[in-house]
Amino acid sequence: MRKTLLLTLLFAMLGTGLAYASGSSGPSPAVGTFGADPLAVTEVMKCTVTRIAENGSVYIRDGEGQPERLLSYSEDTRFVAQKKKEFDGRKRLGIEDLKVGQRLRVTVRPATQEVVRVKVLKQG
Repeated sequence: MRKTLLLTLLFAMLGTGLAYASGSSGPSPAVGTFGADPLAVTEVMKCTVTRIAENGSVYIRDGEGQPERLLSYSEDTRFVAQKKKEFDGRKRLGIEDLKVGQRLRVTVRPATQEVVRVKVLKQG
């Protein structure tokens, strides 16, 4: 009786181990990443909007004494507000919501220089 109980317990543990071993090793890489590599290195920089050209180009400066440069964004770049109270209750923004003097937190992938996200920081 003890041998049968011991063998049944051993096979149950072995079967459970095999079931775990035959399963997937994690979620699919496409789940929740929207095509972006979740392990991609990003850099974050704080900057100020210095000028907006008539064609809609936005120029930024990283700090005092730093050169002015173009904010290069794509249609995949997300523009968000730090506080939605500042934009009539909207958290999602567009490039047209930016104004001269606003502080931005820009997230960039240094390998491709792709701007992933622009967050408009709280004014004041």
